[in-house]
This record gives sequence, C-alpha cells and structure tokens, in this order.
Amino acid sequence: MAALQQKKNLIISGILFGSVLLISLLFYGFYLNNRIRVMLFFPDFRTGKLVPEERYIVNRKSKDLDLKEFMDELLLGSSRPHRTALLPRETHLILAYEENKKAIIKLSYHFLNEDKEIPVDFYSIVQSIVNNILFNFISIKEVEFYIEGEKLPMVNLKDQRIYINKFDFSLLQ
Repeated sequence: MAALQQKKNLIISGILFGSVLLISLLFYGFYLNNRIRVMLFFPDFRTGKLVPEERYIVNRKSKDLDLKEFMDELLLGSSRPHRTALLPRETHLILAYEENKKAIIKLSYHFLNEDKEIPVDFYSIVQSIVNNILFNFISIKEVEFYIEGEKLPMVNLKDQRIYINKFDFSLLQ
C-alpha cells in the first residue's frame, strides 16, 4: 500500500514538474520571439571610439515601429559606465520610418546643440547614427535627417557603411 502511494506521489510530482516546465518554456519562447537583438554603438569618453552595447527591443513586426524603437534606444544613451550618449540629451525623436530602402529620421532642433559630454564632432555623430541604422537594418541603404521639418544638408550618406564587425569606426579614432 505504501509503495502504491509513493508511486502515485511520484507521478503527481512528475506531472506538476512537467507542467511548470512546459509553462516556463512557452513563456520563455513567447518572450524571445517578441524581441529583436540589436547592437548599439556609443562613444567611450576616454577614447572617443564607438563601443558596442547589446540590447533587445520589442519586435513590432513593422520596420517603421522597429526603427522608431531603435532610435528611442539610441536617444536613451548607454547604460554602461565610461560611455556617453550619442546625441545631445535634450534631443527627442519626432518621427522615424522607412521608405524605399531609406530611413527618414526627424529630430528636434536640440540635435544641433553642442554637447560637451559627447567626445566627437557633429559629422561623426551623424555618421555614427547612420552606421548604427545600417548595421541593424540591412534592408536600409540610405538615411535622411530632418531637423524640425528641415532636411539636414549633408554629404551623401548613401550606403557609406563603415563596417563595424571589429567595432572600429575609422572616422572616430
């Protein structure tokens, strides 16, 4: 009788353990399927070089919404010590979307303000944003910036990828 009760308890324990494991795996799978891994690059204030930071953003199943969330993450800046923000702190995103393999990024006028905490020049900031976008969104081939509705006149930023597999942006050294 005692042996039968032990087997019953073992079976019930196994079923409970299996159920908890299955629920955990389903939750974990759902959570991971709704996330996209992105690499963001921020300047190290000691060297001025861009260093990578891995983040996960919600997969919105829309490139426009993914791009907007990606830009929001860039605006937040780094979460690690010894790294600075890539954009001036007051800058906010007005709009970000993709159109014909081109990312359209509309920022507030604060983007033009000089920030002493950012160890790189304005052109390097713009090129860094472009490189961040091109690295994470392979279908995008060009990036256009607008500041408060006015197109930012820049040198051609079309597909000027500075490959960052080695995390080395030559223009930031």
